[in-house]
Amino acid sequence: MTIVTFVLKQFSGRLLRISCLFLLLAGSFHQVSAREKKVSVQLTVPDGGWKIRIIQVYQTSTHLVAVSKLERGSGPAIQVISKVGDSVKVRAPELPVRHCILGKTWKWQNKEPHTVFPSSKELAKRVAGAKLVFQAKARKEPATSKDNVPGGRP
Repeated sequence: MTIVTFVLKQFSGRLLRISCLFLLLAGSFHQVSAREKKVSVQLTVPDGGWKIRIIQVYQTSTHLVAVSKLERGSGPAIQVISKVGDSVKVRAPELPVRHCILGKTWKWQNKEPHTVFPSSKELAKRVAGAKLVFQAKARKEPATSKDNVPGGRP
């Protein structure tokens, strides 16, 4: 047995343990950083009265599906083509994001990439079998004048 073989046998177990530990630690740090991801949506809308909100994000094996809801406020708004947007942080790997946006009412084609405007049935098919990785919290409705009066009556 040569001295090189002797040294390799003595240290190969220790070296293997150290390199495995290093890989394990490096892998866990990489997973932590890869799991926190910002998902954003931006859309061109007909006027300044529109708002958009990301309500769900699903993970498939190849991409993330961000489901957003468009809503038009009831008050007056500036009558100029505008952009609206929203973003959320989700725990998911780095994957491309596709957007499904509910609530579009205008007829012209939007140019934003990877954006579809599905019906509820289409959306259900798109996210079937996908893992839900983000769910927006329900918003509290603003108090009405009836709620502000003692006894609940105006």
